[in-house]
Amino acid sequence: MLVVISATLIVSLISFSGIFLLFGKKNCQSSLIPSLVSLAAGVLLGTAFGDLMPEAIERSGDDTGITLWILGGVVIFFLMERMFIWFHHHASDEKIKPVVPLILLGDSFHNFLDGIAIAAAFSAGTTVGVMTTLAVIAHEVPHEIGDLALLIDGGMSKRKAIAWNFVTALTAVAGGIIGYVATSTLTPIVGILLAVTCGNFIYIACSDLIPSLHEHFHKNRKLNQTILFLFGIIITLILKRLVEG
Repeated sequence: MLVVISATLIVSLISFSGIFLLFGKKNCQSSLIPSLVSLAAGVLLGTAFGDLMPEAIERSGDDTGITLWILGGVVIFFLMERMFIWFHHHASDEKIKPVVPLILLGDSFHNFLDGIAIAAAFSAGTTVGVMTTLAVIAHEVPHEIGDLALLIDGGMSKRKAIAWNFVTALTAVAGGIIGYVATSTLTPIVGILLAVTCGNFIYIACSDLIPSLHEHFHKNRKLNQTILFLFGIIITLILKRLVEG
């Protein structure tokens, strides 16, 4: 339990990662975020295919069933994102910022699921737990920076945006505790939870992060995005070997 709480608390502290950007130069965010997105995409895919998928198959012993659960995870998060886009679209028609609580609600739910995913991963082993935590951190950095920007754009002061962003991030701890209790009593579903988490990582990387890299391709003509993307995959696989080894 303690290791799950510690991991989710570390993930929650990532909500402060955007502070130096908000109080720094304006061009800093635009130049750094594409690099963070590149690395995050590689880490997510490396973790999904090199760690979560093999572990889920091993835990369940059913290759076909697990691959269907991975597909189900992709579908679930697609539908969730469509729902949030639909709410955001209707809320954005209002001039007075009703979109702000929707952002906070969506971020709370997202972080809560991250906590469950981390708990499920640690129940499968320390290696999977560490790698999943690193993957969550990798994609949370650009995500939390983006959330801060949205909250400020929605009318919040910088201080309030930072404070509320941290409050929503703490739902990862709640998700970790609940996930720990659930997976310790319902061991047979650990493989399924890992498979759904795998689908989540694949969906985030392929639907949000990689398209963002292509969108910024002309703004960054060097190979840094490609190098960081490949580095994210390679370092994930290397870390997995080292932790196991």
